[in-house]
Amino acid sequence: MNSELYAPAVPRSYGGFDTIGLASVGTSEAALLAKLSIKPFEYGLVVKYIYEGGVFSPEVMKIKDSDLMAMWSSAVGNVAALSIATGYLTEAAIAPIIADGFKNVMALALEADYIEFEQVKKAKDFLDNPDAFVAAVVEVAPAAGGGGGGGGGGGAAAAPAPEPEPEEEEEEMGFDLFD
Repeated sequence: MNSELYAPAVPRSYGGFDTIGLASVGTSEAALLAKLSIKPFEYGLVVKYIYEGGVFSPEVMKIKDSDLMAMWSSAVGNVAALSIATGYLTEAAIAPIIADGFKNVMALALEADYIEFEQVKKAKDFLDNPDAFVAAVVEVAPAAGGGGGGGGGGGAAAAPAPEPEPEEEEEEMGFDLFD
């Protein structure tokens, strides 16, 4: 009977790993397993708790890459906010600091009427005529689809734009933008 176990057709265990798979059992192997009263079985582990520096439920293992990236982005934002608040420059705070500096340069260029940058030109156009930008957004929104209903909606005429109210003179408050 032992000679049947070591027949060349029956794969053996190498390095502690069983090399017999469900697909590799032939008729002779099945007959041998039947003679030994070995029936097919399945084994494995059911994880109830995870212990690594504390006890956790198996739900911890179901974290997706998108969840990790969201947590990472939040942490980098917190580092940048802390860095900016303390005045200690870190790599995470460089982009917000540069953006804030550009906003200051743009405000200074608008105040001095130095319109050489494309972004300053767009800001100046917006400040001069904000209704044109609102009208452009309103025109794009219906063309994008809208939402459902299936109706045409092309019969209604656009309402006339309201008259802009006269701007009041700003009073000097005693402080400046760059104080």
